[in-house]
Amino acid sequence: MKRFKELATYNKIVIIISMIMVLIFSILYVLTLSKEGIYHGDVFFRKENVDGKICYVGVIEAKDISFILEDDHTISYMIDDIDHGTYTIDKDIKVDPLDATLKKDGEVIFKGDVIIGDDINLIDENGDVVFDMTIDTGNGKYDLEGNKIDPSVPSKHFIMRLFADKTMHKGDISMFVYGVIIVIINIISILFEDELFRWQLHFRVKDADLVEPSSFEIILRKIVYVVFTALALMVFIIGLG
Repeated sequence: MKRFKELATYNKIVIIISMIMVLIFSILYVLTLSKEGIYHGDVFFRKENVDGKICYVGVIEAKDISFILEDDHTISYMIDDIDHGTYTIDKDIKVDPLDATLKKDGEVIFKGDVIIGDDINLIDENGDVVFDMTIDTGNGKYDLEGNKIDPSVPSKHFIMRLFADKTMHKGDISMFVYGVIIVIINIISILFEDELFRWQLHFRVKDADLVEPSSFEIILRKIVYVVFTALALMVFIIGLG
């Protein structure tokens, strides 16, 4: 505490802002990590329980989209509370993922094996891998065959993730840890700035303990402290997803 009181006002402000930032993001990460759901592209569909049914809700291009699991074999697809079809599967793929048939409004859109691991992989009845890849041209997204994709229309892989209950928690706790580490390094650098300055000079000059930092060195320190604080902020934000 004594060392903190002896710091310059600028350095005190940087430390206080850093600690407030960690506190705020600690709360935000707790709230974010508590959200369970499934990603559809870059959009996170939050898992909710509505009237006893599992529902995944999200927003794509200002459209409220929801997928309602009516039972283990049926999913209702809604856009702005308007019915946009029903997906059905002939078996519980969590129990038996082989030779499954997925239909949209009665029409078969996939037949084959569902490989359930860290993610969902599909192999059709001909033994070919069904890819879940898109190309973003900046003017919309396209599949590997060059067809433009409507971002509000779910892929086969996404529907299979819903049936397989392949949920995850939003946010990346590792990014929070990295952000905290950056903050700690920054605060240590501020609290012991003169000691660290002279310690590194010990390897380069004699009588390093007698050396005083120049005005340029002091300005450079202030810039570095702000850069590290901004870097921590960026890492925290990225980790929230």
